[in-house]
Amino acid sequence: MTNRPLSNRFPSSNYDFVGKYSDVILPSEHTSRGTFFNAGKGRSLFKVELSLQVVKNTCTCSGEVGFIRSCYNQENLTVLSYKSGNKLALSGSSLKGAIRAHFLAVYGYPMLTADLFGFSHGESAESRVLFSDAIAGDARPEYVSIGREWKPHKYCKSGGIKFYIPEYRKDINIEDLLRRGYTCLETIPAGTKLEGRLIMTNSTIEELTKVLAVMSPDQGGKYENCGFRIGRAKPFGIGRVKLLNFKVEEKSSLTSGWREIDVKDRVAREFSERVVNTRTKGCKISSNKFRIYCE
Repeated sequence: MTNRPLSNRFPSSNYDFVGKYSDVILPSEHTSRGTFFNAGKGRSLFKVELSLQVVKNTCTCSGEVGFIRSCYNQENLTVLSYKSGNKLALSGSSLKGAIRAHFLAVYGYPMLTADLFGFSHGESAESRVLFSDAIAGDARPEYVSIGREWKPHKYCKSGGIKFYIPEYRKDINIEDLLRRGYTCLETIPAGTKLEGRLIMTNSTIEELTKVLAVMSPDQGGKYENCGFRIGRAKPFGIGRVKLLNFKVEEKSSLTSGWREIDVKDRVAREFSERVVNTRTKGCKISSNKFRIYCE
């Protein structure tokens, strides 16, 4: 069991806002969910084996808490990590929610986002983007102190997508808070590798490329500390994961069975062009999208 204090810092300004191109959420027409692929429109079924790496300690919660002698050798209220088969993991539903939010922030089109990730208003449609749990093998948890829980502000800039940004103040001593019984998190340690799977139905190569690009693909160490944000305590710097590697297989009515395809160069280029080198333009809010991933 590893105990790890986060820092003597506490959040003050917790949010950044990324603009989008439209406030219209639902697509006027959405892609069929009745078939796995539609070759006539260049659509396929994709199966992607994902290898993820935790950049900053991460906790997607199990919904359970316990009093564990974890932080500073005291029994503190501890939010327990999600597990799959008794192994530390990121839940598939948490992955989908995080990637959906990043997709909307990067591309700015709510209708495209809803068409891919599903919607539940009016004529609802399920997601064409499906994640399994990402499982961490034999990794052991680290227990990280976060002090007391904070109350998120409801304020949101008009037309903006809200993201937690780790900005701190230094005048609060977390060790002192912990002595008085504040909260710890059971986290997946930084550096841990996780394995999972992504399925995309009735989708194009372009859609697949976009989804993988917003997962912050590894660029040979060029953006070593970057990653998409997921899970609890993001204002404290907790919860950052990147796409370390992936293998794509495609199936359509034009192919006999599955065939492996290579889209790594396309995905790397998409991440560099859409995230690293651009700012959101033509929106109510202008914000550097790179900041979401790399601060």
